Amino acid sequence: MRKRVSTIELGPWTFPERPRVLIEHPEPDAALEIAAAIRRVGCTVGICHGPDSAGDPATRCPVHRLEPCAAVAGADAVVTMLDLDTEDGREIVRGLRTRYPGKPLIIAATVAETLELGDLIQGCTVVPIDTEPERVAAAVLDALPSRSKLPTTPRR
Repeated sequence: MRKRVSTIELGPWTFPERPRVLIEHPEPDAALEIAAAIRRVGCTVGICHGPDSAGDPATRCPVHRLEPCAAVAGADAVVTMLDLDTEDGREIVRGLRTRYPGKPLIIAATVAETLELGDLIQGCTVVPIDTEPERVAAAVLDALPSRSKLPTTPRR
């Protein structure tokens, strides 16, 4: 018997004195590598695994239906490494762009996805899907509205 679809619920952010970056990534190990690189440049990082409509139970993101998400609302930037070949991945990007239009969004995409989804990802920072974590961290720093909140000495 299939269980009911549940909604991902993330709590409010801690450590508000540093820029806050939310990473959406379905693979925990890869997400942790990216998170470590972003933390090293002085940011606080949260990780969300994203929706999984095939899971048991299936999970959906509140942003799918343009509902508020505390993690996105509290983030200074969002990095999405969700698969843009899937409807779930594209719906998350649409929801982020619609509900949080001023939020810097860093998206991992292939060249083909960049061309195909040009209107959807216009104005976003796009990095190749196989980008090293340090390059993702650099893209985050470039996308942040103000570097003035960064500590003077990056964490190691």
